[in-house]
Amino acid sequence: MANQLLGTKSDSALNRTLVIILWIKIIFTSLSVIEQFGKFFSNNDMMVLSNAVLAACAVVGAFMLLNANKIGFYIIVAVNVIIGVLAFYQYTQISVDQYGALYESVRSRALLGVFGCLGQIVVLMLLMLLKKDGKNAYQVLWG
Repeated sequence: MANQLLGTKSDSALNRTLVIILWIKIIFTSLSVIEQFGKFFSNNDMMVLSNAVLAACAVVGAFMLLNANKIGFYIIVAVNVIIGVLAFYQYTQISVDQYGALYESVRSRALLGVFGCLGQIVVLMLLMLLKKDGKNAYQVLWG
């Protein structure tokens, strides 16, 4: 029962720490998807909808990675790159006329989104180096 909860296969080939981190990512990203869809239905903003779709793709990627499918890794990295590019675009489009006194705060939050996405990719790649039975996640996924 515990193996089925921590990994979607009966005996996951991935390190237990990586599996737990992926489950935490799935839980919090799923909550984000629900929140983003709620925001979309209240104010009909397409940027919010794109964030919800990207978060849903990240959940799918994490599930695929739990099944030791390398496509999940590519999905997670691609989603984080897209979100980072969108955050950088938002960072460059912020003007003092739009936000006034909140200019620096809004701009720093957008830049934090860029670095947060890059950080998620780096942390995922480092977590995949953890070994189980003498193999790390890269060796499991790519043979």
